[in-house]
This record gives sequence, C-alpha cells and structure tokens, in this order.
Amino acid sequence: GKHYELIQINETQDSAYFDVHLIKLGEHLFFDFYPNQDLLNGKNQISQNVMKVMHFHPVHTFAKVMIKESQLEIKQFDSDWIEKLFKQRKIRIKHEVTENGIVLTAPTTDLQKFIIKYAEDKNAYVDPIILHRIEL
Repeated sequence: GKHYELIQINETQDSAYFDVHLIKLGEHLFFDFYPNQDLLNGKNQISQNVMKVMHFHPVHTFAKVMIKESQLEIKQFDSDWIEKLFKQRKIRIKHEVTENGIVLTAPTTDLQKFIIKYAEDKNAYVDPIILHRIEL
C-alpha cells in the first residue's frame, strides 16, 4: 500500500517520473510502475531515457526489486522471453499483441500468479537496472 515517487535520471540528465507502489508477491518484492502525469501528457517525448520510452502507453509495469542499502536493483521481465513462451504455447494468459510487443491484459489475480510463478526464473528478466539514492 505504500506509494512512492521515483525520478530516474540517466547519463544525459533525461529524467523519467513514476508513481510506484512496492508490493510483496510470494517471497519477493515488486515495483508497480505507473507513469507520472507529465509522461502521460507527452512532456519530453523525444528521449534517450529507456524507462521513459517504455512508458509512452499508460500501463502498469511490474519489476522485481532487491533493496540493498542505498541502491535498488530492478529486474524487468524480458519481453522476448515472454513472447517465446507464448509461441511455444507454454503460457496461456490473457494478452494483446501490439506494434511494440505483448501487453498482458489478464485480471490482477492471474497476473500475480504469473509473476509469482516466474519470480525466480533467471531467464525471465533482462539485465538489472541499478538505481542509486542521492540526497537532493
């Protein structure tokens, strides 16, 4: 139930703003990212910030989180891995295929079961994003 505001700044100082909820599913922590209103309004659409580009569509994004002192390790699901599972008919969860890839559209309980099932599968994630806390 806790709500956070996350600002992610890349090397080019291109910022992405998110409303984030930290949730526990099974034994693991996950972020539920949702783009801040500035992203939804199209502010700074030309971007070199990967997290900003990924959230041009107003959808929730789940990522596994590991908290280590003053840093966060965020592991996002690998869309190629998910697409491969669909092609191999290894998963059956409600989804839509868009020009940008697959969007899971299943009810919350089904999405949570999916996330819990693959939470420890090392193949399910892309390389982690490491965020360092800074005092403003």
